[in-house]
Amino acid sequence: MILRSILLRRRKLFSRAVAFVLRVWLAAAAVLLVALMVTLSSAAAGPYSIDVTFDVLPTSLQFSEIDRRQVDDEQGIRCSDETSAFNDGVSWVRCRFVASEINDAKRYLHRHGLQTGDVYRNVRIKPVSGGYGFYVASVVIAAALIILLGKFFGWHLSSELKLICNLGWRVLAVLIAPTALCMALAWLIFWAIGIEPSQTVVQSLSPSDRISLMVAAILIAPVLEELLYRGLVFDLLQRASGAVPACLVGTGFFVVSHGAMELWDSGIPRLVMLGVVSVCLYAIRVRFGSLILCIGAHAFFNAVVVLAWLSTAG
Repeated sequence: MILRSILLRRRKLFSRAVAFVLRVWLAAAAVLLVALMVTLSSAAAGPYSIDVTFDVLPTSLQFSEIDRRQVDDEQGIRCSDETSAFNDGVSWVRCRFVASEINDAKRYLHRHGLQTGDVYRNVRIKPVSGGYGFYVASVVIAAALIILLGKFFGWHLSSELKLICNLGWRVLAVLIAPTALCMALAWLIFWAIGIEPSQTVVQSLSPSDRISLMVAAILIAPVLEELLYRGLVFDLLQRASGAVPACLVGTGFFVVSHGAMELWDSGIPRLVMLGVVSVCLYAIRVRFGSLILCIGAHAFFNAVVVLAWLSTAG
């Protein structure tokens, strides 16, 4: 009897482990599918027409010291010396090009011996073919996630609104807590390792670019990411493993999706902070069962970060 009981227990544990692994793969497939749809919708607009002026560090070569003909002929990037236009004692190089990101020009300048700083001026970024595909795809993805959550996991907007009304003023504390904890942790990390956090300063960002950035970061990203990570991924994994493993795996997906392409630029502190924010948002989902609160807390965090970044833009 004892041996049979042990075998049954092991078989049950094995079955649960297999079910959990399968659900992890299914959750990973959902994350990849959403990421692919967002990427394709952004790519559908084509590359961006970018016009940006970089500051040149005093320790590097100056623009007048490099072969301008080689610079102008490579990759379609056109650069010019803008130092005299500002007359502030800093060397400036303006680059106009078509690419997917500003860093293409920075890497290009570095190859020619020009080390740029963290200040951008007169930034102009426009999709070559228009950028509405991203917004349409975001609405479609959000609607699909809401339908899946309602049909298979019993999520309903009416119950969420009722919960928020019952919480009253405590909603504010829930929305602010992840941001406060993350900012405090960031300060402790940089203080402990004894470095100053680098910050890209953007000057003269166009109003349309400001609006696009705020819409994407404060409205679209929180809705899509919370419906996906704290919604579909969490509900999918929780049924097979419980809340804690679901939170840990979901946090892994969240951090990797945000930091995998930026690990060497952002460093470990940023990834740690992403993990803390994710855990806080999962705690809100577990404690209150509310996706709207998760969306609100995420939006508040992004708003603080974006507005702080935009405050550097003159």
